[in-house]
Amino acid sequence: MGRNKVHSENLDVANFTSEGAAGIISAYREGVSTQENAAAHSQLSSEIRKMNYGQKIIEGKWQVSDHNEPVVEKAILLVGNDSDSGNMKGLLKKLMAENHQAAVVYKAAGRSDINLLFADGSQQSVSISELQSFSKVYGQMRGKPEVEFCLESTTSPKNWLGKLAESKMPSRS
Repeated sequence: MGRNKVHSENLDVANFTSEGAAGIISAYREGVSTQENAAAHSQLSSEIRKMNYGQKIIEGKWQVSDHNEPVVEKAILLVGNDSDSGNMKGLLKKLMAENHQAAVVYKAAGRSDINLLFADGSQQSVSISELQSFSKVYGQMRGKPEVEFCLESTTSPKNWLGKLAESKMPSRS
């Protein structure tokens, strides 16, 4: 189990009620292999880390009609500071285009309004309670508002030291 892993049906919205900037994005795409999606997620996480934003990994699943098993997906909650002057919004828009996503969630520093920013340039307001339940918001982010996303956990990513320690631990049978 990952460090600071929290199982929940609701998204912890503390980052969206603070003064700092916050956002949510995914690199997962339909019609792409599990390995390709994992690589895209890893690349996205690395790019966000290079821009000095904090991040939490959101993991969940949903039932897609052409799959027998639920599809597991990850998204990233970006955590900014209260002096972000729109840099996160620009980064989210850039990463949304690069990762072929339908939308991202964004809250500007020092503001309380939360929006879905769509790839076509439009936006839609999201309430804290909608964001907290997260299922429909994630569906809209992924361009599938009719499919319910089941939030399973939020995890703080491991740094290199945490990954090394985990690799040295004996496996349990």
